Amino acid sequence: MADSHNIAIDNPNRSVSVTVGIVAWNEEENIRATLESLLAQTLFADLAAKNEVGQIICVCNGCVDNTVSIIQGLLETAIQTHPFRAAITYQIVELEQANKLNALNYLFQTAASATAEILVVMDADITIHGASSLSNLRDALQANPKAWFSVPVGIKHGQLDEARNIVTNLSVQGSALHQVGTPKNPNWVPGQLYCVRRSIAQAIYFPKELMVEDMFLSALAHSHFFTAPLVPPDKNTIVKVSSAAYFYVPYLKTRSVLANQKRQAMAHVLQELLVEWVYSELDESQRGMTALADALRSKDAREVGWLSKRLQATLRQKKLFWKLLPNMYYTWPLRAAFEGTGRGGLALLPVAILRSGLHLVGLYLADSAFRDGQTYFWLDN
Repeated sequence: MADSHNIAIDNPNRSVSVTVGIVAWNEEENIRATLESLLAQTLFADLAAKNEVGQIICVCNGCVDNTVSIIQGLLETAIQTHPFRAAITYQIVELEQANKLNALNYLFQTAASATAEILVVMDADITIHGASSLSNLRDALQANPKAWFSVPVGIKHGQLDEARNIVTNLSVQGSALHQVGTPKNPNWVPGQLYCVRRSIAQAIYFPKELMVEDMFLSALAHSHFFTAPLVPPDKNTIVKVSSAAYFYVPYLKTRSVLANQKRQAMAHVLQELLVEWVYSELDESQRGMTALADALRSKDAREVGWLSKRLQATLRQKKLFWKLLPNMYYTWPLRAAFEGTGRGGLALLPVAILRSGLHLVGLYLADSAFRDGQTYFWLDN
């Protein structure tokens, strides 16, 4: 089922140059703020000035609440009252399956306009910070011909408050470890908001059993679709844009923090198994932009649950939970603190110890879940 308003068809001299894809699952409490922050972007004024069109696609997967009706009402109003409504077209797609990666596959392969050079992808529970963020992401991608992705700065709700409570402060300090301790590391794609070249997005297929997309996208960029080793990574394919930002709600309650650590650990294990399979089982002709998606799609079709089978074989070989991932997964906060000497790293040592402990707890919970037959886990904030 799909509703649409296609001004590009009504005005054949115009073409869609930017597609903004929003993936939503039961987001009736958040989608209004998300869309309002999107419609406030100067991107649409920029497009109107060039006689171009921005396409908004909302892919609603398995929604059983009022998400779809809220989106429809807001976008119908926008094309009647928005000051740059001539530069806006929209489409609402409803998919039965409640799965983000399935929705992204549909967005990348089917829904996004064939004329769009740039695809902006965003979650339905964030708000864009700063009216020019999307324009800045687009401009950065266009200004860096080697870049595949441009990514913004993520800001936790409460992070900018002058008086933060202790839980929020610990959460912010945990994020700061990424800044002080990894100056030599490449940028990563945050799944919540990013900008990607349409030609790259078309070549991406997410395997059915992956849990999250950000690690996979980053690995594709760093290795050029696994045609090169992941180490050393290509640092030119993902550009960080400091003038673009978004707000998101962090996990602060103990139960949510532990559940998120479990989910992240499960996702890392599945990602490691996938990468191992690609490099060990696919020859060079089956990797790269023109071949990898076909190889993964074919594997999914031929052998249902193939990644889970590799997981079970790994669990039989590795009896100790901390062996499921390289030790850098749970030791990197400590290394970041010590590497960040001179940039405030040692001041973050207490939170680094806490963060490493949480990673180990998450990996233990992931191991227990895997051994109980659970291979997918999602959580609400």
